[in-house]
Amino acid sequence: MIILSKTINFFREITKIPRKSGYEEKIVKFLIDFAKMRNLYWEIDKFNNVLIKKKMLKKYFKNLAIIAKNFVLF
Repeated sequence: MIILSKTINFFREITKIPRKSGYEEKIVKFLIDFAKMRNLYWEIDKFNNVLIKKKMLKKYFKNLAIIAKNFVLF
């Protein structure tokens, strides 16, 4: 339950960040800061898509995958 609570809190934080298409700077900064604070690998492409990866133990490879994608059209 603790992990679920933390996950929900992260999503609550994200929903407070304005991220209108073409103005993604605040959400990009949030995601990069999130990755840096947790010593996670991250990269950003020319379209401001942020990829964050966490190295996992081999025994967990088949059990977990999380993908989050945001589209905001106005």
